Amino acid sequence: MIVSLLLLAAVAAAPAAAATLARFAAFGGPASDAWLIEHGEGTPPQIARLTGRLARGKPDMTVAFVLAHKAKREGDLAEAEALYEKALEAAPQDTPNRALAVVHNDLGNVYFLAHDSQKAEREYQAAIELVEGLAAPHFNLSRALGDRGTSALEKVQSEQARALELDRAAVEEFTGGQLGANRKANKLVMDLPLRILLGGRHAQILPIAVAFLVLVLHLARSRIRPSSRCDRCGREVCKRCDADARPTEALCAQCVNVFVRRTGVDPGERVRKQNAVDRYQRRKAILIRLSNVLSGAGHVLLGYPLRGLVFLLVTACLLMSVVLFDGLAHAPNPVRSGLSMFRIGVTVAAFLLTYGICFRDVASRQRSEGA
Repeated sequence: MIVSLLLLAAVAAAPAAAATLARFAAFGGPASDAWLIEHGEGTPPQIARLTGRLARGKPDMTVAFVLAHKAKREGDLAEAEALYEKALEAAPQDTPNRALAVVHNDLGNVYFLAHDSQKAEREYQAAIELVEGLAAPHFNLSRALGDRGTSALEKVQSEQARALELDRAAVEEFTGGQLGANRKANKLVMDLPLRILLGGRHAQILPIAVAFLVLVLHLARSRIRPSSRCDRCGREVCKRCDADARPTEALCAQCVNVFVRRTGVDPGERVRKQNAVDRYQRRKAILIRLSNVLSGAGHVLLGYPLRGLVFLLVTACLLMSVVLFDGLAHAPNPVRSGLSMFRIGVTVAAFLLTYGICFRDVASRQRSEGA
């Protein structure tokens, strides 16, 4: 039970762990190009690839956003405006409000820098209506309203206060502790980065809900009484469907009548049932042997899922230690490429050791169960 709870906790924590690993793991293709361009490290070929990707077929919201951000940094406000608008047009129907708010906020910044405060206010308001809890649109709206002069002073102060309430650290870091607009500082309005466009705040809700549901089903198994599989012939064992079944012994009703009670059963039926049992056991043994190619899969088929999961995780980690990180799928801007032969040797040795232990363990369990 404790191990099951630990596994459920691991499932629930998987998104957070993946987000942490994503900071170190390698990635490639359009994701690599977008990340480097967003951080000002993109090369002309990478920019060309994303531009071509945007021109071909259905536009991609993320690609348009990254190229728009780049154009804005370089002062090409007309190009940035067109690309941000294309990002909004390319947004799928199920795009989260948070992602749309990011694009509206950054498009408003383009209008503000182009001295069109009315359009900027409209975009900031749209971002706030989509997600009220983002500090940047409130802060930027206060900047845009400041161009109206003293007539909007109260509203400016209100929006500044709301921005500070939502994320004081980010606002003070951006302004250097001075809320007054300083055009010489080149820090007038706050952009929202690519990670907010891509990431959701509630990424862990689904795995946590699944883990909780599995735990509830486990605790309620005595009431739900789920069906199991007969150890002899592989048929379902369901007490609700057949009162003669014996779930505690993993025997279906047919096996109980043929092999336990042994009364009132036609000899021909007994032979046919025995043949069916033999075929099932042969198929099961062959399938387990084939599954042993993948460490841990045989344990799962034998009815030891936790032990099998441990072997599967260890094998996967050893494999990923070569494939990911600075291995075959190396980082987009590696200092050096290629694999260390020593590292490959150690990984292969560890893999063979794990595989041997797994194979020996599953073979001994097969012999003890007569599988």
